[in-house]
Amino acid sequence: MARVETTERMRDELAELVATGTAPWVRCWDVGAGNGPLRDNGVPFTRGNAVWLHAIGAARGYGCRTWLTFNQARKAGTPVTRGARSATVLLPLFLTDDDGERRIRGYRSYSVFNGSECSGWMDPIAEPREVPEPTGLLAKLAAVWGGVRHEGNAAYYAPGPDTVTLPPRESFRSLAAYMGTLAHEKAHQSGHRSRLNRDGVANPAKFGDHTYAEEELVAESAAAFVLGIVGLATDDLRTNSAAYLRHWLKATRDPQILHRAMGHGIAAAEYLLKAAA
Repeated sequence: MARVETTERMRDELAELVATGTAPWVRCWDVGAGNGPLRDNGVPFTRGNAVWLHAIGAARGYGCRTWLTFNQARKAGTPVTRGARSATVLLPLFLTDDDGERRIRGYRSYSVFNGSECSGWMDPIAEPREVPEPTGLLAKLAAVWGGVRHEGNAAYYAPGPDTVTLPPRESFRSLAAYMGTLAHEKAHQSGHRSRLNRDGVANPAKFGDHTYAEEELVAESAAAFVLGIVGLATDDLRTNSAAYLRHWLKATRDPQILHRAMGHGIAAAEYLLKAAA
């Protein structure tokens, strides 16, 4: 009964924060961690651009992760050296159709240079952060359903191979931030057809549509409940969870979706905690 009352109280508090809060969602880890190619502002390149630049950097023997345009290098006071070789990356161009859907209508190409060929450029060095390794129940949460892979700069659940991937633990701002992100992805994993068989996971939806948005609401509310139950919830993390929920709530037009998603979130949190017990 105490667990039920605690969960109901957390649900009500979270719903209140969603309704009244204004703070934007903030990523709980440093995106510059890892070893992928970076833009001049430290944000990583993604998808095909990341693979392409990583391959070129390895082939040419560059020791720098950052890639800059000619003008970016000049403005930084580290101009491109004579004879430097560029690489081409693609920027998607979006078009919003009559239904409000954003679709890629084409690509624009532009050239970037590796920081190794920009006079005086040095990659920023991230301050080392010590995030303790999860122990006890936290370690069991991380280990369920195949554990977690740590690589890259993104946190995600892949339904096909049924795997969870997170950035390296030391790139997170705290153990609580790490466990909150882990619980979010594990909550997605709980929806696999061999477990709770939730529609948003068992029948993957297109990014941004109603079913996709509802699954994000389920996973984030479940993560907030898990953090509260294991004693890692903080005001900052609760506020951040509310901001994330508010963002995805705007992607739907269903006034009942938050209440329904939180119900599924409670079920996912309980299922995850039971699997880790």
